[in-house]
Amino acid sequence: AVVSTQSTGIDKQEALALLPPETRLADVNRLFCAILKDTTRNKRQNQMLKSLHLFNNLQVKSQMMSLQSDQFIVEAQDNCCVCNKKVGEAAIAFYPDRRIVHYGCMTQGDPQPPRTD
Repeated sequence: AVVSTQSTGIDKQEALALLPPETRLADVNRLFCAILKDTTRNKRQNQMLKSLHLFNNLQVKSQMMSLQSDQFIVEAQDNCCVCNKKVGEAAIAFYPDRRIVHYGCMTQGDPQPPRTD
């Protein structure tokens, strides 16, 4: 009775191994029901987590493909939106609204991080 009521804190396989051979199935029925219930609940939780992770992964891949397909031409005479200097041959990034920024100026301006393609 203790094993079935405290089944979450007890190793079920070990508890079954410690039972004497003359133990009747009816005596451990509650234990088996608890084991089955715990196992089923754990399996469902793991399946749900797996589905959520797969869904999240698909969303991230979709967003990445969308962002990678966005292209535009940057000329050396275009200006940085933070310092207003020409970008020239410097390392650059751009915000989702297509504003260009020097890589070094990123932390000085808009709190929204730019994309670095």
